[in-house]
Amino acid sequence: MQYRFSVEEMCECLGLSRSGFYDWQLRRPSQRRTEEAAHKIRIAELHRQARGRYGHRPIYHHLKEEGVACGRERTLRLMKELGIEGIQKKGFKPLGTNSRHGLG
Repeated sequence: MQYRFSVEEMCECLGLSRSGFYDWQLRRPSQRRTEEAAHKIRIAELHRQARGRYGHRPIYHHLKEEGVACGRERTLRLMKELGIEGIQKKGFKPLGTNSRHGLG
């Protein structure tokens, strides 16, 4: 990988050690990050199956039924990271009254 600035300059600017940078670069993803990647795939799949109608609560309940350990707030955060949200049903709005009806 080639950088516009040298690693030494970037680390100095950010107040980091070069060895810390190289350690970070070679580090494997954490178990949580790996789990969340799998959760994101399933969340996107459920959202697509529901034709975009499901929000975080129904998706959370589906995951819970499947035995996936993913809380409601975590589901919401992952959906935000994916840029997906449920479609809200429009509320009922009366159009007004008909003053010319013959009812009284």
